[in-house]
Amino acid sequence: PENTIPMQVALYENIRRVHGYECNRLDIDLTSTYFEGQECVLAEYGHPRGHSSDKLQIVIAFVVDQKGVLVTHKVWPGNRTDVKSLKPVDRCLKNEFNLDAQRVVDRGMATWENLAYMDRKKERYLVALRAGIKGTGLLEVIRIPGEEWVDAGDKQVAASVIKGRRKYVLVWNASVAETNKKERESKISKVEEELKAVLESIEKGEIESRTERDEKIGQIKRKYGVTRSLITKGSRKGFGFTFEWTKTLAEADKYDGYQVFVTTEFDLSEKDVIESYRTRDQIEKAIRTLKSVLGLHPQYVRTKKHVLGNIFVCATAFQLRSILGMRLKDEGIDMSVEEAMKSLERLKAVHIVVNKDEGIQVLRKLTGLDSETRTLVEVFKMVETEKFPEVDTEKFK
Repeated sequence: PENTIPMQVALYENIRRVHGYECNRLDIDLTSTYFEGQECVLAEYGHPRGHSSDKLQIVIAFVVDQKGVLVTHKVWPGNRTDVKSLKPVDRCLKNEFNLDAQRVVDRGMATWENLAYMDRKKERYLVALRAGIKGTGLLEVIRIPGEEWVDAGDKQVAASVIKGRRKYVLVWNASVAETNKKERESKISKVEEELKAVLESIEKGEIESRTERDEKIGQIKRKYGVTRSLITKGSRKGFGFTFEWTKTLAEADKYDGYQVFVTTEFDLSEKDVIESYRTRDQIEKAIRTLKSVLGLHPQYVRTKKHVLGNIFVCATAFQLRSILGMRLKDEGIDMSVEEAMKSLERLKAVHIVVNKDEGIQVLRKLTGLDSETRTLVEVFKMVETEKFPEVDTEKFK
């Protein structure tokens, strides 16, 4: 069926019931996958995530809980934006799954409008704010890093301020500040070099109109994203021009190295907020596994029904992997799911032909059993009795 939500709800509820835990965190992220072909009704050109922009694609939202178990997914045409994706995912989690756990969202979705939406819905959340530090006005409230800022580790200091139901956490990182400065200086240098090259072309007579000159200048501005911070003025005579950087760019240094987090969890310290947000890398790992191991990327089917069905199968396969991972962790086995599967591949059933007086007898025997594979068989409950199904062998234990 095209609507797989009821099945997703049943699967996730069953996983939590069997493993006995409550959902207290929901990480939400988007990815895209492209199509081989031109006929898929869902495929559109859009912002690519991990592939070239000349491919038709679809956009998929995935949600995982605090244990890394996939909760749900939602599929859209390839031109869907991050900003417009949060509300439908949140409504699905609330209305279909009845989950009130904290939403952890990256900056692509964390607009002021989406924060206001989650506030209206009384949702709990932790986000990395999309807006830059200057746009928040928080530095004027908290002031530049000083004695009241706390050490957050990794060459970071942090401070916080509470406004309404939101706790804003400002983080300043010395290494990031230095990197920001170097990147900006490099960008300025490249822009000026290319503008000087345009001036040289004008002197050589290679540019024949002001329109052509303005087009080349505009291309440079758009290429480096400096349309608002670079002012150019054309000469009254000829095609020459001058350029200067705005005051805003000159003051950019004081905003380097900052990141802003917003949360509704007032009991979290500044360091707790930073570390809690970092753990959302589990959803990034989930997406990588779905794409590289489980067949999500690329898509080779074209009808809507087949696309949704294929993605549902990939998502269900990831849930199974998550269950295996939980069992390994619960048993204290320091092994990844990939390593466990590779180990179990050593198990092979072989046929043995035995010549007896009354004739030939064919037995099935299991090879590859050792302490490691025996442990994995027990952990994953691969046999209901002491013997493998349809395998004539000695007792398993």
